[in-house]
Amino acid sequence: MMKSLQSHEAIDVCIGKYAKEHAKALHLSLSLIHKWQEPSTDFEDSGAFNPLDRLETMIHTSVELGASPAEAMAPLYYLADRFGHIAYPLHAGPATARDVSSELLETIARFGDLVRDTAEIMQDNVIKPGEYRRLKKEGQDLIRQISVFLDAAGKAVLGPAGRRAESRQP
Repeated sequence: MMKSLQSHEAIDVCIGKYAKEHAKALHLSLSLIHKWQEPSTDFEDSGAFNPLDRLETMIHTSVELGASPAEAMAPLYYLADRFGHIAYPLHAGPATARDVSSELLETIARFGDLVRDTAEIMQDNVIKPGEYRRLKKEGQDLIRQISVFLDAAGKAVLGPAGRRAESRQP
């Protein structure tokens, strides 16, 4: 897993040394592609507002205008699905040991349900498209739930001074 990047750094990692090829594929100037790879946070920076900055602005604006989180994040969900990844929100509330325990028990129960459902579906050694979509959705939701559990567990960690840990280290 990569460290947290700024938008221009993510663009730079993605494009790498192939700026010319990306410019050609996007039908844009090489200088613009290079500017996307530079910071653009203030007037002294030489970078340009890049596609990630624009997408971030679109999502932020959608939320400000009252869109649901799922609606606002639709572009992120689309890209994740398009490239074989899963995007999902993490738990936002405070965590207690009881919350963490409840999350884990619910996840275990739902995983058992998925295993049972899969066994029933696989009795004829064929998975129909609708069955696969249902299994995939449930499996992805369980992955999300495990991440929620880990996030909640991280928030419940007590630091050396007996206070909640400030940072969530992997």
